[in-house]
Amino acid sequence: MTGDGTKGYKDGPLKSARFNKPYGLVVDPSDNIIVADTHNHRIRKITPAGMVTTIAGDGNVGYLDGIPTESKLNCPRAVTFNANGDYLIAEDNHRIRRISVPDSD
Repeated sequence: MTGDGTKGYKDGPLKSARFNKPYGLVVDPSDNIIVADTHNHRIRKITPAGMVTTIAGDGNVGYLDGIPTESKLNCPRAVTFNANGDYLIAEDNHRIRRISVPDSD
């Protein structure tokens, strides 16, 4: 469905996007597929139009809150969302993180 089969990190069209150990995923109410890109320390979104974007994590392992794309995650493994549309992320910092991402659809 997505990715070019090479591990790495690259946003963009489905066929050329790259992931590094995608693990958990969930479909949101807008039919976006939200992926825990575990070894890239990021949460990624695959839109129905076929674009992959990063919605949380700056790619560096750690723990830092703030602007979602500047936050630090540690090997996110699972992702879901609550009734408010916030993403809930289980990660290797022994935490469940809540990240609010502005709606861009």
